[in-house]
Amino acid sequence: MSSTSPRIERGAALLDELRPGWDKTIDVDRLDLGNCERCILGQLYGGYDQALQMLDGEVAKRPATFGFNTYGPERFWTLTERWRTYIERRRKGRAAA
Repeated sequence: MSSTSPRIERGAALLDELRPGWDKTIDVDRLDLGNCERCILGQLYGGYDQALQMLDGEVAKRPATFGFNTYGPERFWTLTERWRTYIERRRKGRAAA
């Protein structure tokens, strides 16, 4: 998964610590980083804003550094596709193991 964004890898590693198995619960067909309920955090915590309050710290201050929000000129659909690809590759890798 070396072609994955370092931000997504950072966000996934954080979720691995906080919510083991998180990737199995994400509905990739509904995934939309531009929607507060359908984004990664929204699907895991019931809403983007609720997640930031619960996670607090660095995640709440800079969610883009964890791939949970866009950065600069990046578009939400681009970030969504990157997460979707990451999750699907991860699931395939786990199934092959």
